[in-house]
Amino acid sequence: MESSKLSLQQIQIKRQHENKSEVDLDNAKKKQDLDFRRDEHKTRTKLTSRISVISAVWLLFTIVVIVFQGFKLFDFSLSNSVMIAFLTTSLGTVLGLWGIGLGYYFAVKK
Repeated sequence: MESSKLSLQQIQIKRQHENKSEVDLDNAKKKQDLDFRRDEHKTRTKLTSRISVISAVWLLFTIVVIVFQGFKLFDFSLSNSVMIAFLTTSLGTVLGLWGIGLGYYFAVKK
């Protein structure tokens, strides 16, 4: 009788230890997932700010070209077709940069 009681206690202790191991493993997985999401958020924030800076510089350059063209500063002159092509490609580049960058970094995971 005593040995069966002891083995029953041993079985209960073993089960408690297994349950604790499963909880520890589950907590470790959740912590790893949380760490990954934090790193991903930092990376997204950094890359979004870089895209913003690149876009702002690109648009500033475009504005400078427009001002130079409009006021004929430093004898700067472009034909109408070149100016239209420049503005169109500049706009397309900035929108495309945002579209590709944000579409990649903020894609919905399936």
